[in-house]
Amino acid sequence: MKMTNPILRTTLFVSIALAIASCDESEPRIISDSGNFFPLEDGRQWTYQRKLISTGEDGMVWVLDTLELKINGDTLVDGQRYKKIVTDEGEIQKIVRNEGSKYFGRNHDLYLGYSHEYMYLDTALPVGSSWSYLKDGGATKTEYIITAKNSTQVFFDKVYTEVIEVEAVYYDLTTPTSYSVRYSTKHFYAKGVGEIYYFYPYPASFFYADLAGFIMDSEISD
Repeated sequence: MKMTNPILRTTLFVSIALAIASCDESEPRIISDSGNFFPLEDGRQWTYQRKLISTGEDGMVWVLDTLELKINGDTLVDGQRYKKIVTDEGEIQKIVRNEGSKYFGRNHDLYLGYSHEYMYLDTALPVGSSWSYLKDGGATKTEYIITAKNSTQVFFDKVYTEVIEVEAVYYDLTTPTSYSVRYSTKHFYAKGVGEIYYFYPYPASFFYADLAGFIMDSEISD
């Protein structure tokens, strides 16, 4: 299914939940490859299936399609070099980089356009660790929380071990000194695979999103 409306397509990109699994569907396979939790080699490619539900878990499924992403070279922003993650149509969906255990982005998660740089994952932090960023001159805030490490997750009958789970909570300033939660999102990262699932609840972008998908075998460029 191709999305011809660019505004709708952009809205859907920020309101999807994703899960990656091996293309070998014959039997469950435990995935515990060596490597980091968000591999950034040029040529790495994923294919995700998207399932968007109108409202709530029992809502109508009105979009069921696939989204292809791949790492396609570098870009330089404010003196920092990032990897570009693009769609099959060449649109940049996110730019990310890592330093050791830390992963940074400028348009990852619900950030649109190139925001200030922020850290969205630190694999060295223990469960319960959190960090936050003020946005919009302090009118909004995003907090990241490590909610689980070394967990096991199953998507499409594939078992992923060594999964780090992160909750991203979005706040609005309601008084001069306090914030209220607008909504929270979930992100799962599997070692050697990358982000295997992310979930944006209703009313993020006016959709309740819940999705699982596949990673396809492909040549990884040298």
